[in-house]
Amino acid sequence: MDEVLTCRDLQVRYGSQQILRGVSFSVAPGEILGIVGQSGSGKSTLLRALMGLLEPTASVTGEVFVAGRRWTGLGEKELRPLRGTEMGLIFQDAGASFCPIRTVGAQILESVAAHRREGREEVRRQALDLFQKLRFQDGQRVWNSYPFQLSGGMNQRLAIAAAMLLHPKVLLADEPTSALDVMGQKQVMEELAQLRKACGSAVILVTHDLRLAAALAENILVLREGAVVEYGPADRVLQAPQAEYTRAMLAAVPRIRRD
Repeated sequence: MDEVLTCRDLQVRYGSQQILRGVSFSVAPGEILGIVGQSGSGKSTLLRALMGLLEPTASVTGEVFVAGRRWTGLGEKELRPLRGTEMGLIFQDAGASFCPIRTVGAQILESVAAHRREGREEVRRQALDLFQKLRFQDGQRVWNSYPFQLSGGMNQRLAIAAAMLLHPKVLLADEPTSALDVMGQKQVMEELAQLRKACGSAVILVTHDLRLAAALAENILVLREGAVVEYGPADRVLQAPQAEYTRAMLAAVPRIRRD
């Protein structure tokens, strides 16, 4: 099966500080890839590099291809119409990405209008249909709400729904459950899996939580200090890790003992 995203020898440097060190991987359509590592390992930098969202002071080498098209080297004007439709990004704090003084519906309409021509009623119908699939209670109320009227978990789930309305080939999720309680984490995990199944989008899930990666991902990539130390099928990485760093991360996962 052809890869929908290919990353080859990606390196990112800020001055004398190297953040990513020759990262390479690929993602097939519909695949969930889990990228794990401790804080400071370069996970979020990797996602921003894939999207072309790094600061101008960053030096980037290597290649990124999305659906056969080379992204590295494209200018902002060329990337803008591709972001969202070819590749979407869910930030760690999704609530901060919504404007607090505009309704959810108005912001979704604006997001869709930036990429395709559709009537407001048609977009609203699609959004409410997606809300229903994601088991949002009273989707019309959510559509008319302001972000501050909704919980953090709801804002995170709405960010996923808004991204998926654009039907991206690849969805990047940066620590999407880190600020949520256990029930919120469970809902987000279920929705990522359901949307992958319904829309066929590949998902790159960045997390420091190996349990989350184990629950969702077919393949896992482990980053340490900007370098790949392990990459392969989730079962193999989690049950027979080759790298000492991966074994240490697994040993640090808390276990509940039941007597």
